[in-house]
Amino acid sequence: LRISAQAGVMIHLVPILVWKNFEEELGGIMVAMISGSAIFTRVLMGWLGDKVEKRIIVSVSMLVGMLAILIFLFGPETMWTLIIFSLLISITDGAAGLTWAMIGDFFGTKAFATLRGVINLIVSVGAFLVPVAMGRIYDVNSSYSSALILVSIIYLVASVLFLCTLPPKPSFKSNNNK
Repeated sequence: LRISAQAGVMIHLVPILVWKNFEEELGGIMVAMISGSAIFTRVLMGWLGDKVEKRIIVSVSMLVGMLAILIFLFGPETMWTLIIFSLLISITDGAAGLTWAMIGDFFGTKAFATLRGVINLIVSVGAFLVPVAMGRIYDVNSSYSSALILVSIIYLVASVLFLCTLPPKPSFKSNNNK
């Protein structure tokens, strides 16, 4: 869900900017701002993930993503709105490493590559569907409002799911199966 929401926003970033009455040239600047701030947020999130429970950090970062989308949608059409959006949305990107670390924490390394492969398959479907849905919503409504509300809801659902994701209970195997 996290990557699906992010893919939808990033793929439609320039058209959304134009829809919000900004120059399309700002798209490259925003991608650079988001990517540049994500360098810092990824390091910060990694450090925090060693100190605080990862699922809580990721859950909060999804709420920050939702807030970023709502600020982008309802905020004034100023450069400050774009800067705040870029900084906040980079926090959701910064959480990426923690989501993979959670898989390692939960399941160890024995099947880590297989788990990543299966998860990436699911992620790819979402990262395909959400941008297509956003484009269709815009085509029907001539507005990105509903599409951005959809993305904010996706971030909210992701937040709740990450918060509810608990490590699996250890299985009790006999000592012969070590």
